[in-house]
Amino acid sequence: MDLAEGGTQRIVVCVDDPGYASRINIGFDVGDEVATLPAVAGHPLPPVLVSPEAELTSAEEFGLILDGHDAPLARLAAAIKVLPVPGYGDLPPDMAKVIQWLRGLGGNVRYSDAQSCGEQIADRMRAAGDYAGAPIADQLALEIAIDALERLGLR
Repeated sequence: MDLAEGGTQRIVVCVDDPGYASRINIGFDVGDEVATLPAVAGHPLPPVLVSPEAELTSAEEFGLILDGHDAPLARLAAAIKVLPVPGYGDLPPDMAKVIQWLRGLGGNVRYSDAQSCGEQIADRMRAAGDYAGAPIADQLALEIAIDALERLGLR
């Protein structure tokens, strides 16, 4: 299968623990510019590599935040921070992504538990947000993330 044009290609291999890797990411021609992801204060996320002309959209940043399961507190808090406060009614599609991500944190997290936790996150965001669509402050995003991980027995 052709994955790229013929010729020399830059391949980047990242592992979580050199020599004892449990996760490996392979990037083809990803670029060499370092971009930082949105994070809450005191809980940085690892930088990502992008091509020089690339600008990450908010959807791409959100996807990259939830792209790994290392540093679960930092990733969940960052995801909560970048999610707009949901309106009332059904959970927004991005919260469904958070719920699926929560399931991947541990083999014992059932869908119903992750769904309930996602609903609790949305409720806390609604209670704290000034209006639907408003951002959540760093400290509050961190508190909500800590509570969610504790509720699932992951902290």
